[in-house]
Amino acid sequence: MASAAVTTADYGIEDPLGIRRWFGRAAWTTLAGVVIWLINRDEYPGPSRNLLGTGLMLAALFAAIGWYKRQSSVEGKFKLRDRLIEQLSFKGDE
Repeated sequence: MASAAVTTADYGIEDPLGIRRWFGRAAWTTLAGVVIWLINRDEYPGPSRNLLGTGLMLAALFAAIGWYKRQSSVEGKFKLRDRLIEQLSFKGDE
């Protein structure tokens, strides 16, 4: 007997590898920015600081894209489904 009823649907995450890659890009960009800053901070403090800032901004962008893709995959499906159902006009004789 199947007695456990699921109250909320779980359709999973679309393209989990792609989402993971966006977070990986954020990590690698952060690491590259920190390494460039550590290597050049004594001889070229201004440019190395600018490169670090650029790397961190890119990393934040990559992380934001990964977060947005995950959120839209998890919650966006339900919002779209609800909007589509609201647009249907049921007559009762379907």
